[in-house]
Amino acid sequence: MLKLAIFLAHAVLFIVIASTTFNTVTNATTNEYLQNAIRLIRANFIVGALGFIITIFFSELVMPPESKI
Repeated sequence: MLKLAIFLAHAVLFIVIASTTFNTVTNATTNEYLQNAIRLIRANFIVGALGFIITIFFSELVMPPESKI
């Protein structure tokens, strides 16, 4: 149950940051703003992917195999 809660928390955070970044891209008025938005997209993707990987790895360490149902 903890694994699911952490996974959903990461998913919600990923969606919130992605929607904010999308809003930034659509409102970018100069090339500099657009480049900053692209950096945010890249950082969001990396942090989101690492969050999912860490969640899975952490749950493998904490939960014994017989409790994974």
